[in-house]
Amino acid sequence: MNHFFDHLTFIEEVVTEIDLHELTPEEREELVQLAQKTLRQHSLTVILDHLPKEKHGHFMSRYQSDPANRELLNWLKQEITEDVEEMIKSQAAQIKTEILAEIKKAKTHR
Repeated sequence: MNHFFDHLTFIEEVVTEIDLHELTPEEREELVQLAQKTLRQHSLTVILDHLPKEKHGHFMSRYQSDPANRELLNWLKQEITEDVEEMIKSQAAQIKTEILAEIKKAKTHR
């Protein structure tokens, strides 16, 4: 299932690195899902850190009922004064760097 901010996290770079390793389809899928979950968790943290606390319940209710709803991003842009898209992209880039480093480190320890 896609989430409304997935297009901002660019997980393809991580998937490309994962695909360089000799993994079973199950191992590959597990690593891709782990990377995706990690990026999503950090994206939600960015959102909740900048969204006024009184709006958290409303956001989480809408998000849980339809995580792919692109209108959520428009709503967040109205509620958060900073550039929420850029904050998600920046956080995702940092997390991807950490994930890629861990993958490469695991590769050298094999």
